[in-house]
Amino acid sequence: MPPGERLVIGLCGIPASGKSSLAQLVVRRVNQIGANGSDGEVAIYIGLDGWHLLRSALVAFPDPQEAFARRGAHWTFSATGYLDFVSKLRVPITDLPIYAPSFSHALKDPVEDDVQVTSSHRIVLIEGLYVFLQVEPWTVAGHLLDERWFLEVDVEVARERLVQRHVKSGVTDNLEDAMLRARENDMPSTLYQLNTISTVLTLPLDGEFVLVNMMEPTLRIQSLHDPVMAT
Repeated sequence: MPPGERLVIGLCGIPASGKSSLAQLVVRRVNQIGANGSDGEVAIYIGLDGWHLLRSALVAFPDPQEAFARRGAHWTFSATGYLDFVSKLRVPITDLPIYAPSFSHALKDPVEDDVQVTSSHRIVLIEGLYVFLQVEPWTVAGHLLDERWFLEVDVEVARERLVQRHVKSGVTDNLEDAMLRARENDMPSTLYQLNTISTVLTLPLDGEFVLVNMMEPTLRIQSLHDPVMAT
């Protein structure tokens, strides 16, 4: 890249494909390589979760109960806020930092301006379900990315990861409830057996919606469990 520009990468995948794990590993490795003779980190990882709408905003929806139940769907995010951030990454680099929100699981809400992209950050990797969704205005942001990476995973592997995640994180109290949530909420069993686009748009959550409505990736990566990387 020219000295005054950044390389901006979007990383997408269905729930439990390993997006955040891969993003963290890539950024860590790039920073290890780039540390030689460099001032500050070369790469930074940004999670899309920071652009969740505040709970106070969900209350103002015509159907607040649905908005809270579907929190995580693309329309419960600030797509315009995400687009504004990506647009700022595309202007020539200056000494002024660019700020991104993070997500606080303790508060269950985003924290504004919690992540700082500095002039040393020449590579920005943004991870999330909708980073290059082919729905306006997400599509505009998708076109601003230099690379669009899609992390592929076997559906049953992802479902098992979701079950374990829900139990470990306390989202559900037991294995049975976790399996029900993974099946009916995160990734309905019709994932690869969809008949029409209209069916996708009415299904509970988000993996199948992303598969049908994402922009064409520039790179497809197979998600594999590597015990060495898990330690």
